[in-house]
Amino acid sequence: MTLTWIPKSALATTLTLLLAACNTPIGDPPSEFAEPDPAGLTNQVSGVIADWGNQGTASIEAQERPAGSERSGYLTLSTGTVNANGSFGLTLPSAVAVTPYLNEFQQTPRVNCTGFFTQSLPGAQHYFVSDYALRRADGSYIGFLMQNNPGKGAALKAGDYLIERLYADQAHTVKGTLACPTYKITLSLNLKAGWNAVVKTVNAVNAEQQITEYTLTTVAALPASVF
Repeated sequence: MTLTWIPKSALATTLTLLLAACNTPIGDPPSEFAEPDPAGLTNQVSGVIADWGNQGTASIEAQERPAGSERSGYLTLSTGTVNANGSFGLTLPSAVAVTPYLNEFQQTPRVNCTGFFTQSLPGAQHYFVSDYALRRADGSYIGFLMQNNPGKGAALKAGDYLIERLYADQAHTVKGTLACPTYKITLSLNLKAGWNAVVKTVNAVNAEQQITEYTLTTVAALPASVF
């Protein structure tokens, strides 16, 4: 797996998720930072950030960002270290840390939409980490790190994908499609209790580079990616 750094200014908001253009990836990170399992089922994220340059040491954080909040309102749920050479390691938030923010997928019809999602355990809940904050020692932001497909250009397009981490409070499956006037989401998830890596594939975007249709899946082995 290779990694790429993405500045916050490159991000475009869509629904409650963020996407960004990525830089040219470097070569494979050292073996000690290799993904511990092919499906990304552990609570560890690590690698080497491309184009880190002379940023020096920094922190990498998984954050909760309340709707409508500015950066001063973001909550740090777990923290790791970025070394001067861009290598980093992060342990994803604990069950206790994410419990206040757990959600369920839409399991009933929604006004002006068709379809909904079916969970094998209707009460099962989840939490997403889609990107990682990069901060200097004084707390100022360098940018946000995301895991994308290699070769992703500045313009988001159908076929691009993003790898996110999803915490499940218990093992369960989620299937179905929710189609609304401005977006369409398809889920095919087989989740274990704890952290899972999920692949978000872009199916369509609008003129503002916002995702209007995507598919979210779990896979036996993660596709090639850069951070």
